[in-house]
Formats: sequence, structure tokens, C-alpha cells
Amino acid sequence: MCLFGYVRVGVCVGTVAFGRRLRLWHYINTDSVSQMCEEAIFTACVIEDLINCIPEEVDKSELNSLFKKSYYTAPEACTGLWRSLFNILRAKYDDGEEFQKKMCNVYNKGYNDFVDRYLK
Repeated sequence: MCLFGYVRVGVCVGTVAFGRRLRLWHYINTDSVSQMCEEAIFTACVIEDLINCIPEEVDKSELNSLFKKSYYTAPEACTGLWRSLFNILRAKYDDGEEFQKKMCNVYNKGYNDFVDRYLK
């Protein structure tokens, strides 16, 4: 079953209310967060939501790496984060398991919100 096969790849979405601060503080210090652009914060929040959907026993390393990378991404490069995110989800989390269906919904909502907020 192809969960991530029906998503437009060239544009982005977002799921989270902007202004929310990220809970994964062990990756980056608060000074980095205060210097992030809105688009990167929004994308990082979606990635965090996706990570939180994954059971403990499942590998999250690629999503964690992309999450860290979002802290250093310029606004004009945030679309590339979404492309990378799509590729990771498609390659690693597309087996039709229940948590992956939830991830698909999070990604799709996030991507559509991102497009509406930052690309239109």
C-alpha cells in the first residue's frame, strides 16, 4: 500500500500552529531556535510530530537528522526540506502499518498548510 505516493512533491504543507516551541531540546539549544526562520520552525514542528508518531522500537535516525538540519535551513531552501522529508517517508515508512497511516495524515496536513502559508 502506497501511503506517500499521492502527495505533490514540489510544494510543502504544515500541520502545527506556529509559535509552538519544539520539545526536542536535546538536539539544539534555544539560541538556535530564536534564530530560525518561520518556515524552518514550521517544518521542524511537522518533523517533530512525525517523529512522535513512530513507536520506540522503530528507527528514527533519518528523521532526527532532518530535524536537526532544519535549524540551519534558509527560508528559500525549506522546500528542499519537504522534498527530503517526502523521500525519507516514502523509503522508510511506507509499509501500510497503522502508525504510518497517522504519519501520512500529519505529513499531508503539514505540507498543505505550509503551501498555503508560505508559498501562495
